[in-house]
Amino acid sequence: MSNTTRLAVWVILLGLALHELLGVIQQRKAGKTTPPVIFYILFGIALLHFYIMGIVYSRQFVNLLITICFASVLSDVTAFFMGNYLGKHKLPALFNKNKSWEGVAGQIIGAFIGVVLVNVYVVHIPTLLLFLPIGIGAAVGDLANSYVKRFLDIKDWSNNIPGHGGYLDRLSSLVGSALFTFYYLKLFGIM
Repeated sequence: MSNTTRLAVWVILLGLALHELLGVIQQRKAGKTTPPVIFYILFGIALLHFYIMGIVYSRQFVNLLITICFASVLSDVTAFFMGNYLGKHKLPALFNKNKSWEGVAGQIIGAFIGVVLVNVYVVHIPTLLLFLPIGIGAAVGDLANSYVKRFLDIKDWSNNIPGHGGYLDRLSSLVGSALFTFYYLKLFGIM
């Protein structure tokens, strides 16, 4: 995948997310714009790390992309089920009164399962410990998204992705995973 292609994907996703953000702000017609704008800027910076990762780890980028995407999605699914069916210890209401610590644990467990499955069935991964930054990053991205949505009193950013909400809803944990994974790889010099 070329740098130009990665940059084009980044611009398109950022534009779609901005469209959702502006739509919500316009509907609300309130002065509640600072947290959502800060969230959008952080979202864009985190999303940019996919592009940067492609430059820094060009030879391993496709393997990293597959691993992060698959493990992040499985992380979200596991968090949903663990939070809904086992969730007894609620997170602070500041984030979301319906989310639980068991759901956060599900993010990390799901990331572990995803990394192992990718390593066994798809591509070799330099370390199975990639599940940590993927799971923690997914949880942070999801909680940041949840916080801003609660601040705006909305359930989803849009209905652009049926059953998943909008682009910001679907990608928030993924970009958190990309951000955390990039700095994990840099910090520990794994690749």
